[in-house]
Amino acid sequence: MERQNIIHNWATAISDIAIDNKKSNEYIEDLKSLLVMFEANPEIQNFLSNNFVDEDTKEKIIESSLQKKADENIINALKLMIKRKVFGSVQQIFKYSLKLIWESMNIEHGIIYSSTKINNSTIEVIEKKLSSKLNKNINLENIIDENIIAGIVVEVANKSYDFSVKGKLEDMKNKLKENRS
Repeated sequence: MERQNIIHNWATAISDIAIDNKKSNEYIEDLKSLLVMFEANPEIQNFLSNNFVDEDTKEKIIESSLQKKADENIINALKLMIKRKVFGSVQQIFKYSLKLIWESMNIEHGIIYSSTKINNSTIEVIEKKLSSKLNKNINLENIIDENIIAGIVVEVANKSYDFSVKGKLEDMKNKLKENRS
């Protein structure tokens, strides 16, 4: 519970700064880029979370590697996370920050699962259709799922829309069972 409070407090602070400074879009891009970096290179987060490495060294690494690549307030937040020894939760903090920023912009973030990468124009078409259906702005992230043979599965606003072959087969199976009864 304490960790959840820490994540919530940090994410709220970061999102409030983004919103107050009218830099929501910039923060979204910076936070997404940093999340990709930390997810692709977990050793970076492990190193910066390590209590045996002195804080000055970690701060210099952050300053030198992120200078002009992320907003100054985000860099300062990263350095403060090191000092407060919460850097191990940086990914959860950034994900929750993104959620709060999107909520402030009336944007619902969702995931579109597919067997192969979907081009941006197709994603935009799906976003527009879902936006009109749900009366919200929709932002979809494409994630490759090798378990999907063909088609897509979209998860947004706590709902799942299954347009995969597996989903269609399940629907057919259920309809056949209903007709037998």
